[in-house]
Amino acid sequence: MKKLLTILGAVTLTATAGLSVVACGNKDDKNVNPNPEQGKEEINKLIKQFENEVITKWTSVVSAPIADSATLLESEASSNNLAFFGKDNLEDVYNKAKSEIPKVLDESETPTPVNFYKVLDDKQKDTLKRNIESLLSPASKVNNLKKSISASIYQIIIGSLGQNWIQNIAFDYETALLNYTKVEGDSFLSNLEINYSSKYSYMDAEDSKQTKTIKGTVSITISDDKIIVETIKNIQENFAANLLKAGNDSVWIDKNDLNIDSIETVGGKSEKYKIALEEYYKKLAKNMVKNIEKDYFANSESNILKAVKVSINDPENVVRSSSKRSEIGSLNIQKIKLTKLIGPKKGIIDANEIKRQKMYFGAVNEDISVKLADGVIAKNKILFEDLQASYKEAQKDYKTTFEAEYKEIIKNSTVEESANIENLMSASVSNEQAGIKGIQFALKNGYTQKLNDIKVNLSVAVDKTSNTENEIETNKIFAAYYSGAELALKEFHKFYGISPTDIDELSNDAKLEEKGLLFYMSGKSGAKKADGTDFNIWDYWKGLSNDTTFLKKRPYSDQVTKGLNLIADNDPEVAKIKNEYFLSKLKGMDSFNFEYIQTAPTYWRNLKSFSIANVNSDILKGLQTTGVSVPSGGNYYQTLEMIISNDLFNVTLGESGQDGDVFFDDGHVVFTMIGMK
Repeated sequence: MKKLLTILGAVTLTATAGLSVVACGNKDDKNVNPNPEQGKEEINKLIKQFENEVITKWTSVVSAPIADSATLLESEASSNNLAFFGKDNLEDVYNKAKSEIPKVLDESETPTPVNFYKVLDDKQKDTLKRNIESLLSPASKVNNLKKSISASIYQIIIGSLGQNWIQNIAFDYETALLNYTKVEGDSFLSNLEINYSSKYSYMDAEDSKQTKTIKGTVSITISDDKIIVETIKNIQENFAANLLKAGNDSVWIDKNDLNIDSIETVGGKSEKYKIALEEYYKKLAKNMVKNIEKDYFANSESNILKAVKVSINDPENVVRSSSKRSEIGSLNIQKIKLTKLIGPKKGIIDANEIKRQKMYFGAVNEDISVKLADGVIAKNKILFEDLQASYKEAQKDYKTTFEAEYKEIIKNSTVEESANIENLMSASVSNEQAGIKGIQFALKNGYTQKLNDIKVNLSVAVDKTSNTENEIETNKIFAAYYSGAELALKEFHKFYGISPTDIDELSNDAKLEEKGLLFYMSGKSGAKKADGTDFNIWDYWKGLSNDTTFLKKRPYSDQVTKGLNLIADNDPEVAKIKNEYFLSKLKGMDSFNFEYIQTAPTYWRNLKSFSIANVNSDILKGLQTTGVSVPSGGNYYQTLEMIISNDLFNVTLGESGQDGDVFFDDGHVVFTMIGMK
């Protein structure tokens, strides 16, 4: 409970500090209380963000630095007292482990990886563990990860765990593999591959501790051949950075490389996008194999390396982990101010705001014709102008972030920077990061040397040849956002049967509460149920059970949101209808959320009651709300918000906060929130 109240109270601290001087109303009303359910959606969003950041930072702050430390000369091992990695010890352990493999299973003279831990005595095991800890410094890597994750941002889900939200790295010595071979003369090359893992935890929306495991594999390479060691280090540390800095087409990609359309590209989270990206990584891994062999081995000074053949262990399984490091992302459209039912501006309709309300929660009318890139025509002025303003801000922020990420990635690269980098960065919509695993090379004698995961960053664009520093009308990224947003709104209105409010057409003697109408809804989705009857959203709401309905006294806002999204009872038939007649028609989106939020100067977020009136009485038929049955007081003033959120844009009808100007009503008014048509 305390956790939930913390997140909900983040915006109410100033109000709660003044509770002693604000009338508290009737304390005998037992049903007015802090809401243990409310805030789950916010927490779940935070958890999703947290998990993505942990995975991203695990790759860049833990796995990559571990890999960078894992290639060394025998002389370095000796000078750093890493006795286990000495030539004689490695050869002795390898031969001993290989001798225990039954001959029927190993008749080849080709050097092959073997499980070796079981042949070590206790002293050798202790030396191995101390040497790996010393070489890879796993504790410091985890500490760096902790520092890179903002404890204040995620206070609500990890604050109670302190520094113990993530465990130190554990190495799986039992399954570790060792390979060893002699090369020219008395030189040698050895590879010790070991899996490692850590566990991180957080508190979920139910205040239960959840624990996830993150894994990695490190290939420790030891040799007394300087050229071999330097070549491997160069591949691990510079190959991917060189590709990015040189403007290589394999890491500066666009919709054509992914074989998806512009809207899916800017959305960047739909199932189509994920599948396309997964397939592209397989193609990229094959290209990396060719480039590594050509650039690092074919022209080597070493005859041993010239004969090397590079391959990939499993061409269908090339990604250890992947995440979206940064993006333009969902555009945050300026909030739409509601007509208030309380305060100095009560009943006053703002001409511009009501037009915006009627478009987003009503109808996307055609009142302009602006030609955009890729044949897109902007036909709605409000949507065009709102998206334009939010896009420019989001694109500017992303460019700043991506430029910093780019500089960090290429800081040690020595190749010449492409003259086209500025244009490529300008065309980018997201920076994808992945650890490509399984790349290996084989010597003539069959010895296989596994490389560590190679961290690759992909800049994804709609069209990497276009320059977005031009006019908005020729900007291909903006055209995709507009096209996807317009489609989403039209399908949203169609599926729910939404039409605009008409409060701006009311007569001068209209009652104040009549101006609480947000929009109309017919509920006619156009879908048929399995029994042949029409599926209607009003009927769905009426048919919800007592356990799942929001049509009752003071439901939690989460319950109202579930009702709006038609997921209150998790009915599979309703989910199928929603997907077939609505979600499947959208582009560039993993989800489309329709959210209701009501707040007060206290923690109370369940002050409104809901019912459906089928006939007009004193007020319009539809979804009616009533307030609390307690004396008036500032503690019961309420905000009201309806939010549309998806991967292309977010827009809020209403406001939140504690200033008097943001309150929608006094908590006692009865009005129709959604009219029935």
